[in-house]
Amino acid sequence: MIYKKHLRKLQGDVLPRIISVYSHIGVHNVAFELPHDVFWVTASPDMPHVLKKRAIEALQKAHDAKVVHHRLRMSRILICAD
Repeated sequence: MIYKKHLRKLQGDVLPRIISVYSHIGVHNVAFELPHDVFWVTASPDMPHVLKKRAIEALQKAHDAKVVHHRLRMSRILICAD
């Protein structure tokens, strides 16, 4: 249900492709493919402003789709070559 209602339309744009969704009372865990075959890094305070802006825009798209990350931190934001 969470996949069809919220996550499917974000795949390939805001989210990497989804392998599986695990749901339990009030908690959903999602397993993703790697975000890019060749290059990806985690977000950092010293990354270029343009990448920070893209990360914020991606988070906004997720929030607009009613997807909220439970424990958001830079180490969980992946930046890829696309």
